[in-house]
Amino acid sequence: MLVDLEAELARRNDRHDQLTRRYERLERQTDDLTNPETVRGRKLLADYERLSELHARSDEEIDELENQVLEPLRDIQEVLRKLVA
Repeated sequence: MLVDLEAELARRNDRHDQLTRRYERLERQTDDLTNPETVRGRKLLADYERLSELHARSDEEIDELENQVLEPLRDIQEVLRKLVA
């Protein structure tokens, strides 16, 4: 079970890293935007807002998985190792 959860965390971290790269690239594009009122400007800003929300949600999911599931399981695993040893 712990191995499966750690694999899931690794998958989510990879996805989050990909989102981070896309988010930073889009952030640079919106920073360089001279006129946000053009069709392209509005689309970039909408994409940036959507990706920003996805990135934040991904970060929260990773933290939640680690804090609520993995850390307690790792603690239990350590206690069991000490009991067996």
